[in-house]
Amino acid sequence: MSEPLTLALHSVMDCLATPLLERGIPQLLTFGLQEGLIKHVRDEHKSLIEHFPRSLVPLEQVDSKTIHLVNDKDEFAALSEHGKVAIHLTFSEDDPKKHEGDGLVIRLHDVLSADRSTPHGSMFHDWWKSAHTGQTPPFDGSGAYWCSPDDVAEGLLRLIGSGKAISGTIDVCGRRFWGMEDTWNEFQMLVSRTVAGHEASFHLAHLKADGGPAVHVEDLAVNSRKKARPSLEAVHDLLLEASGEGWNPRTPLRQSLMLIVADLCQHYGLD
Repeated sequence: MSEPLTLALHSVMDCLATPLLERGIPQLLTFGLQEGLIKHVRDEHKSLIEHFPRSLVPLEQVDSKTIHLVNDKDEFAALSEHGKVAIHLTFSEDDPKKHEGDGLVIRLHDVLSADRSTPHGSMFHDWWKSAHTGQTPPFDGSGAYWCSPDDVAEGLLRLIGSGKAISGTIDVCGRRFWGMEDTWNEFQMLVSRTVAGHEASFHLAHLKADGGPAVHVEDLAVNSRKKARPSLEAVHDLLLEASGEGWNPRTPLRQSLMLIVADLCQHYGLD
C-alpha cells in the first residue's frame, strides 16, 4: 500500500470484524474502534497487537481520510452526507443508498457463520442441536452459494488497498452452489468427529477418509431447482482492476464449516 490507511469499524458484524483485523493489521492498516471495544480486541488478539501496538485507535481520533465500514443504513447515510468515505455491508436485498454522493454498498449473500445476526446463523445453531440428537433438520431452501467471511475480508481489503474511489452497489457470494442436504451431511460429519474427539470415543467411521463434500454433475437439460446466483460481474471487475485478480474465493466448504463447528463448541461449552 502506498500510504497507511485507517479503517473505522462502526457496527461491522462480528463474523467480518475478526478476519478484517487478522488480515488487515499485518498489512499495516490502522483500525478505529469504539473505546469500549479496544481492550476486548487487544485481549482477543494479544500476540498480533504486541507486534503492531499502534494498530488500534478510538473512533474519535480517526482522520479525514479514514474509510468507514458500517452495517447500519442510517449511519451509512449520515457518514456519506457528511462527505466521509463509507462502505455499507448489508445482508439486505434492498439498496439503502437512496442519495447521491460517495459510498459503496456491498450486499452479502450466503455468508457462512454461526453469528445469529447473519441470515443463516440461527440455522447452524439448530443444526448443532439436531446433530447431537441424531435427527435430520428441515432444510430451509434448496441450497446456497456459500461464502467464507475470510474470503469476503480478503476481497474487501484488496478493494480498499487499491486507493480507488468506488461507489454504487455490488453483490458478493460464493461461485459454487451447494445443496442444503450436502451441506448438512458435511456439517453433521464434522460435529460427530468433534464430539467423538471430545469424548475420546472414536470409531472406525470417524477415521474413514471420505474425500470431502460431494460435488455433483448437473444435467443442464433438466430444470434446476437451485436459486439464481447474484451477479458477481461487478465485484469481479472491481477486484480485477484493483489488484489484477478478480473475485476468486478459495476457502473450501469443509474448512468454513470446521470454523463454524469450533465457534459452536465454544458457545455451547464443548471445548
